[in-house]
Amino acid sequence: MWRILLKTVPVNLRRDMGTYILMGFLVAVGMYIAAASAGFTYSYYMAYEENGRVSNSEDGQFEVTEPLSAQEEQAIRQRGYMLERAFCFDAVLDDGSVLRVMKPRQSIDRIVLDKGTLPQTDTEAVLEKCYAHFHELGVSDSVRVADKSLHIAGIGSVTDYDMPSERMADFNSDSEAFGLVFVTEDCYQGLLSALGNNARESHVYSYKLAENASDADLRRLLVDDLGLLSRLRTFVPAENNNRMDTGKNDNSVYAFAGMIVGIGLMILISVVFFIRVQFSLDKQSPSIGALLAMGVRKRDIYPMLLLPFAMVALVGGLAGFILSCVFPLSELVEGEGFYSVPQIPMVTHPLIFAYSALVPPFICTLINLLLMRKKMAQSAGSLLTSSRESTNGLGGIALSIVIGSLLAVLVFMMGRGVGSYSTTVAERIPVEVKYEYAYALAEEQTKVPAGAQGAFTYTFAIENYGYVRDIPFIGIEPNNTYFDVPVANLDGGVIISSAVASRNGLQAGDELLVFDPLTGKKHAFNIKGVTDYNVQLAVFMDIGDLRSHLGRDDVAFNTVYSDVPLDFSGDQLLGVTTKEGLTASVSKLEDEVEPSRNVLWALAILFYGVMVVYLIQFAVVRKRRDIACLSALGYTSGELTWMVTSKLAALACVSAAVSLYVGYRISLLMMPVLVASTPIGLLLDYSLPEFLLHLTGAVAIILLSVLFGWIRIARTDNLYYLRNRE
Repeated sequence: MWRILLKTVPVNLRRDMGTYILMGFLVAVGMYIAAASAGFTYSYYMAYEENGRVSNSEDGQFEVTEPLSAQEEQAIRQRGYMLERAFCFDAVLDDGSVLRVMKPRQSIDRIVLDKGTLPQTDTEAVLEKCYAHFHELGVSDSVRVADKSLHIAGIGSVTDYDMPSERMADFNSDSEAFGLVFVTEDCYQGLLSALGNNARESHVYSYKLAENASDADLRRLLVDDLGLLSRLRTFVPAENNNRMDTGKNDNSVYAFAGMIVGIGLMILISVVFFIRVQFSLDKQSPSIGALLAMGVRKRDIYPMLLLPFAMVALVGGLAGFILSCVFPLSELVEGEGFYSVPQIPMVTHPLIFAYSALVPPFICTLINLLLMRKKMAQSAGSLLTSSRESTNGLGGIALSIVIGSLLAVLVFMMGRGVGSYSTTVAERIPVEVKYEYAYALAEEQTKVPAGAQGAFTYTFAIENYGYVRDIPFIGIEPNNTYFDVPVANLDGGVIISSAVASRNGLQAGDELLVFDPLTGKKHAFNIKGVTDYNVQLAVFMDIGDLRSHLGRDDVAFNTVYSDVPLDFSGDQLLGVTTKEGLTASVSKLEDEVEPSRNVLWALAILFYGVMVVYLIQFAVVRKRRDIACLSALGYTSGELTWMVTSKLAALACVSAAVSLYVGYRISLLMMPVLVASTPIGLLLDYSLPEFLLHLTGAVAIILLSVLFGWIRIARTDNLYYLRNRE
């Protein structure tokens, strides 16, 4: 008998094809968002794992003022640690960009080539891929460094510069202004000699930890056992390195989006299938009752009722998964030029397939069975005399609209938050940065050039949301030209920037807990105030208080700020920061996040549109007998559309408004997690004009959905529903 009953399945599918197509489309769109987001993040994680294995990615690095002796290197290696010299120096090119010159690494952070070969002669070089991309350079082209023309033998990347920024404290890279070039030993020494005092060699060592050893163990070995504290300039474990794993960390937003969509979809699909299955069962009650009265077994009836919805759910889920493979987010989010990593192939995981293909039909079938068991518990006579079509209220549809609106807005707000974040930073940098040039000196000085202002800076570290980030302490004298911060009479206390306050939930009167990355020693400071400095993380102290806290006498400066370029030679500087460079870097940040923002917006709007159209169409379908009766009494299609959809449309508008506000508040809670790896303040607001613009867009989608409802009502054969008891 069940084989005979299954022949009704195609009939049911054809009869309500429009509704089933919309339901399947809703499932497909939602599953595409979830599967594409999860697949994108999974691909990045797998690629980073493979890249780290191939290159033998470092566990960390440290820099010393002068190279370790052979005995000191041997003492470290005897403890089981691996060391790799990653010495480098910077060369300014004719176009003003800077290339950091290095030698190919032999054991740690090896170059991974996209094209070409490693340099074999002193006229060949490997160019870092982001710099090559922005400068439109490729294999067989040439680049001129220190008046020497280098033939580009290869294009590649290294794991300790996957965000190729000049300084670790930079919150973004600017590959038009900075890049890496790898040359042979002879070429390296020749270029360094040619630059003379216009270049300073940095003595950086990459390390791999010994078995069962920690970063703290190596730091103790360097500081306590070998007595290198006075020579130790930096000590940075890999997890604290702002240049490493940036692409993986930045793209975690898609994992977050996928998780939210995945959880929300399970709820939304459950509600949507519940109301649709309930409606279908109510409509088919007389038919079910007749079959039971004829002696047909219940287990033979189940497949007839289960299959249409299960097939729609299965096809929708499979379509969403296939779309995520055919059109992965990598096709929409362009990362080339921003993340210096090998080409990342988009892959998926069996669990992503299982979730996309099996969860929708499983939920559908489970709901079907629960409702059918309840329906089948009634007597055949009761089923025969029950209403053929549900006239219940629209509570389920209303609940679906509320859930779906919030789900769409959360994805939309993630995109908006990332975009608004970078835009606000771009607006604030020119306002907050008062200096034109900041010179980090290799050696302390007691005097500064005329017209400039000196400061003493020291880098501590602070942990936030699982990331350890540098936090610069800036010791200044009262009435500093470039920092309007009242540091007089702080008695060893500090004034923190509002960026530090927002990222760490601090205020005046609290205690700021940091640690010294060179020694691991913890330090506590009393917060005496918060200054309006929203972008970069900074802590301000009286210069004498800071030096005294560090056990240093007198007043000396290691940083000089100026409005005009100063005459320092390259070997006198650790680096130079310019206002123009910061502004350019921020513009690159906007370029980087724009594709991500647009993709999240597009997916949210598409999902919201499909959801609203489906639910309003379904509201029309479940009221079609009432529509037929009222039409026979002379009501027009417009009047019928108003009667059926007005309350639902009003609820959708209210839900959109509430969801936008709630979504914004939730985004405030999510942003610290999403930008935890970025050393910058939290800048996110939501103006009334922007809110009204977004609400207007939602209302436009709702009105368009109502228009589709009107078209369906206008095309309905009302006589069919009046004479046919189905």
